[in-house]
Amino acid sequence: MSSTPRPGRLEQTVNQFEKELTVNPTDADTLADIGIYLFEAGKIDDASARLERAVKLQPGLARALRYLGEERIKQKRHAEGLNLQARALEADPSNVHGFVFARAVVRRRCGADQPDSDWPARLSSSPGNRRRVDR
Repeated sequence: MSSTPRPGRLEQTVNQFEKELTVNPTDADTLADIGIYLFEAGKIDDASARLERAVKLQPGLARALRYLGEERIKQKRHAEGLNLQARALEADPSNVHGFVFARAVVRRRCGADQPDSDWPARLSSSPGNRRRVDR
């Protein structure tokens, strides 16, 4: 899912996923698939709604947590995004992408010499970051 869908293909694919949801509207995996697909296509607001619903239905769904965390970080909601990334890593410790992404955010915001533990607390307490995290 790393490439942007062709024009028209996005709607067609999302419609197919939505048809699957008519059969089982509480299918967290399908909601996550839609959210991830929309995220990769740059439809962040639409992706967020699907990913939030997937996480509400299945709180430990690592891939939904990961993408929702990335979405929050893109919105400059760093502490919330890193909390979601940490939850994704707890749910799936093999999620190397999530670790690398979260680590890069912490290094950028808090300094490269910081240890890896307790990312959200360090991010929100770093000098000058409190205002940015709370937005």
